[in-house]
Amino acid sequence: MKASRPVFLMLLLVAAGGAITWYRTLPTIPVRRTLASAEGKTIDARIVGKTGGVLHLDRVADGMRFELPESKLSWGDRWFAWRLPEQPPPPRPEAEEENPADSYITTRLLRIEDLRRKRTEFIAEIESGSLSGILTRKRQEDVIGMDREIAELEAAITAHRVRFRPLPAAPASPPTSARDRRGGG
Repeated sequence: MKASRPVFLMLLLVAAGGAITWYRTLPTIPVRRTLASAEGKTIDARIVGKTGGVLHLDRVADGMRFELPESKLSWGDRWFAWRLPEQPPPPRPEAEEENPADSYITTRLLRIEDLRRKRTEFIAEIESGSLSGILTRKRQEDVIGMDREIAELEAAITAHRVRFRPLPAAPASPPTSARDRRGGG
């Protein structure tokens, strides 16, 4: 009996430590995570809510919100989602109301930002003088190609903004009297 007491105390300590770790590592909402489906497809998303076995996600690439049932996730992500607290998603701000051009423009702006970052790195490499002649010419060609792609992306954004520009409000028609409708003067 006395020999089992230390074993029992050790098991009790291990269980208490596991319970404390379990509760201290519970994920909170919102949380950003790369989720994988049972088929192996992945999505980088921000989980903004969970209701009844359905995750409410904002895709990081374009900010589009959608719902994903937990049953479509891989086992590891199902376990993660199971540990999330039930919490309805927050309402979307008015400024982010669905606009067909938003995701199109957002993805292009992200690409432009990435190209400008790479362009800055390439120019710094060229100006440092540490590259061979062939690599320097290659970097110069890359910078020219990036400038061209940035200009094309900016033109595409402008074209979309023009295409999806809200129509001006119709002018209010002047009030008409019964006399004007009869054609009398």
